[in-house]
Amino acid sequence: MPIGAAPAPPYPTRPPASRMSTAQVLGIVGFVLAFIGFANIVGLVLSIVALVKSRRAGERNGFAIAGIAVASVTILMIALILAFLIPQFVHLFEECNRLGYGTHVVGSTTYTCTPTGSSFVTNG
Repeated sequence: MPIGAAPAPPYPTRPPASRMSTAQVLGIVGFVLAFIGFANIVGLVLSIVALVKSRRAGERNGFAIAGIAVASVTILMIALILAFLIPQFVHLFEECNRLGYGTHVVGSTTYTCTPTGSSFVTNG
C-alpha cells in the first residue's frame, strides 16, 4: 500500500435504498380513494395533505395531483347527479302523499305509489 493512500473500504458501498416518503404513500392512497364512491372526499383530503407535505419537502408527487383532479371531478359529478335526482324524488313522494296508494295517471305521467316504494313514468 502506497504511503498516503486511503485504505479500501471493508465492503462495497451501495447507494442508499430508495424509500417512499409518507407524502408519497398518502398521495397513492388518496388517488385510489378518489375512485371509490363517497370515499372520494377522503381521497381529496389525503391528496391535498400529500401535496402540501411533498411541496414542503421539495418532492414531486404526481399521485397527489392526480388524486386531487380525479376526486374533484367525481365529487362534482356526484353533486350534479344528486342535484338532478333529489328534486325528482321529492316531487314523486309529494305526489304519492297527495294521491295515496295505487296507480294514478296525472296528465301524461303515471304514478305508482305503494307502502314499500314509489315510481313514476312520463308517457310521451
